[in-house]
Amino acid sequence: MDCERLPFVPDTPNDDLMLLHQYRVSETYALHRHEFYEVFYVLRGQALHEMDGSSQVVSEGTLVFIRPDDAHCYKVLNCDDFEFVNVNIAGSLAAQAFRWLRIPQESFDRPKLPPSIRLLGAQHEEMQRKFLELSRMSPGPERRRSFCALIPEVLLLLFTRADMERTPVMPPWLTEVLQKLDDPACFTQGLPELLRMTPYTQEHLTRSFRRYVHTTPTAYINQKRLNYAAALLADRSLAPAEVAQRAGFHNLSHFYHLFRQQYGCTPLQYSARYRDEQSAQSRYLAAISRRAERACAVYGAARIPLEGGLFAHYASAGRTHIFLSLERDVSEDRLAEVFARWDPRLTPGALLHINRENASLFHSICKKYGRAPVAVRREFLLTRERFLRLGREEGPARLEMRTALSAPDVAPLLFAALPFLSPEDVRSLCQCRGFVARVEDAVVGAVGLSAEGVEVLAVSPAFRRQGIGTQLLRAAAAQFFADGGDLCSLSLPEEAQEGLAFARGLSLAQTGHEAVFAL
Repeated sequence: MDCERLPFVPDTPNDDLMLLHQYRVSETYALHRHEFYEVFYVLRGQALHEMDGSSQVVSEGTLVFIRPDDAHCYKVLNCDDFEFVNVNIAGSLAAQAFRWLRIPQESFDRPKLPPSIRLLGAQHEEMQRKFLELSRMSPGPERRRSFCALIPEVLLLLFTRADMERTPVMPPWLTEVLQKLDDPACFTQGLPELLRMTPYTQEHLTRSFRRYVHTTPTAYINQKRLNYAAALLADRSLAPAEVAQRAGFHNLSHFYHLFRQQYGCTPLQYSARYRDEQSAQSRYLAAISRRAERACAVYGAARIPLEGGLFAHYASAGRTHIFLSLERDVSEDRLAEVFARWDPRLTPGALLHINRENASLFHSICKKYGRAPVAVRREFLLTRERFLRLGREEGPARLEMRTALSAPDVAPLLFAALPFLSPEDVRSLCQCRGFVARVEDAVVGAVGLSAEGVEVLAVSPAFRRQGIGTQLLRAAAAQFFADGGDLCSLSLPEEAQEGLAFARGLSLAQTGHEAVFAL
């Protein structure tokens, strides 16, 4: 099978691990092989995992071991969420683990497909906790020690436990059926159309769906119809009754019941909410454009738009920031054309910002420059209307508002909480107005505000997961809206788990996913 072989790019120099906490299929790479081993654990949702010409559904609790010669990729399954932690392991470390556990080489070479199991109940909850804790740790010796303590348990489960529930491989006919069901012409016709697509009885079809897809054919089709109905409500000015008919629901009250069960609101409320979010996001994107123009004017920078969404912003004073954005699934020829016209090596010491969800671009940058990103950030959008519907929440820290965070007591905190920041970044952030959090007179957290929203959130590693991040974010957003702002952006590094959990808990729209490389 012809596909790219990805090189091993550790999180830090001389490390033998690379860890990714991914939240959707769009963040993953297309069909590929590795120069390394990989273990991934599914925390939430499910996806279709294609490997070496076969398919399986990987759902919450699935643990998979990928070998260097395994060709694999992920595909969306019925618009489900898919969150998992992925650990890339250098071949030398994997070999040491197998020798120490006395697991024969043929145990992981012999199976045609990657070994995988599914954990349930308390066993899943414990493994989920361990992988989450691992994902929250910064790269370095401590994280490596934690993973080395976990890897014997993972390998013993995968290679020596015969009593574990193995993740079944889907028969080819069912993979073909699921692909056909992506077409609205098929799923809107319901179960009769599904039965016509296969030579099997309804009983056999139901057993197969339950075993491989973990649901019934009717529930799977209804999910497809609801996803389609939501898309129609978002993109067109159609009445709910017409949407129900187009999606294959002929009983309007049943459609309303299933829709409210899925989305927590009526079809009309969903349509109005979507239009509000689209309007807010459009205004936010316009604000980003204005901010870039202001930066160009202030720093005498050059803004270079190119076909396909690329633009670079070269600052003439201070540190250079380069922004690169390309359409997804960009071809190798397109990337070669871009790099021929613009090469980041011409600006040594710059920070390169790219769209992390473009997996092709991300892996190409890692491969071309032989390094991992120094930071990965997610950007969310909080509207005034949404914030006003939130309740107030007290936290464990005493907050103090400042017109500037000031360097003497906040700088050490920023360096400890966000180690990828440069001294120039810290000096700049300390000029932001915002709040500091104190516990027993010690500064344990800080949040900085800019004209667009939250610029930085930092909590001392010793005080994380105590609600201080949430407390700071609420205070900053309240101040932003009190000053007259209407669209508050929350820009958070992936290491800031408290902030990310807060943003997702509020169902905020994610407007960006950025990886930053130091060139």
